[in-house]
Amino acid sequence: MHQYLSVIIVFFLCCMASTPAFAFNQKDVDKLIKTKRCQGCDFSGANLAYADLGKAYFPKSNLEGANLEDANLSEADFRESNFQKANLKHANMYGAKMFKSNFAFADLSDSNLGKASFTKASLIYSNLSRANLADAYSREADLSNSNLSGANLYKVSLEKAILKKANLRKAYLQGADMQGAKLQGADLTFAKMEKSKLQNAVFEETILDHAFVYQAEFDETGRAYALKHGARFARDDRIDGE
Repeated sequence: MHQYLSVIIVFFLCCMASTPAFAFNQKDVDKLIKTKRCQGCDFSGANLAYADLGKAYFPKSNLEGANLEDANLSEADFRESNFQKANLKHANMYGAKMFKSNFAFADLSDSNLGKASFTKASLIYSNLSRANLADAYSREADLSNSNLSGANLYKVSLEKAILKKANLRKAYLQGADMQGAKLQGADLTFAKMEKSKLQNAVFEETILDHAFVYQAEFDETGRAYALKHGARFARDDRIDGE
């Protein structure tokens, strides 16, 4: 009997350990809504859906598991904040400052990140499908295993970004700066990469089937890889004899 009870207790404790415990501070939430300022605050698990936080200032804050669906975060400053597993579907983050913030496993599908700055941010396993990242600045960001399918990445800065095993199928990358980006295992099937900059990008097991690379700038190694792996070049970009 005692052994049976022990097994139940251990199982219960394991379940509790595996379930994320969110405990936002209501005073912090009230302060943010009222003043739009709250540095280093705890909003973990808070429901901030549809909240108007345009130009708010809350750097180094914890928003793990928070619900920010359809929230207005345009031009807000939340650098070095934690958004792990947060719901940011349809959120407006145009021009937001997200330097070194953590968006691991967050849902940012259909969000607006135009002209946002997330240099050195972590977006591993994040969902950015159909998101707008036009003119965003994401130098050295980690987007490993992220879903960017159908995303608008027009003129985005992805210099030295990590995109290992990222899903970029049908992404719009015209004019994107991807110099030095790590693209090992990334899927760029049918991606539109016209006039993108790809010098020193790392291509290993990268899928480029029917990727449009008209007037894209490659180094010799990258160009040879693209030609060999199904990328589509404009006539003027073809090597003589191709």
